[in-house]
Amino acid sequence: MEARLRYPKLSKNLSSLINGVLKIEPAERAQARQAGGRAGRVDRCSFCDRSKDRKSKTKCCRCDKFICASHQHTICPDCADD
Repeated sequence: MEARLRYPKLSKNLSSLINGVLKIEPAERAQARQAGGRAGRVDRCSFCDRSKDRKSKTKCCRCDKFICASHQHTICPDCADD
């Protein structure tokens, strides 16, 4: 269920059902989320120099800043509770 919860196109109903079973609050999940839209918006990483021009579709779930793969951190749901 945790792996399925990371799927970006998971319906809100199914997501909330899985959150209830796993006893996880949606705001507590520390996951980067894909930008909305049909093709997904692409923008520069907020943490890289502009000269590197690294673009990403991934945004931080807390602050909505775009982040490239080298600046992303993976965290499990147990650690996200802390």
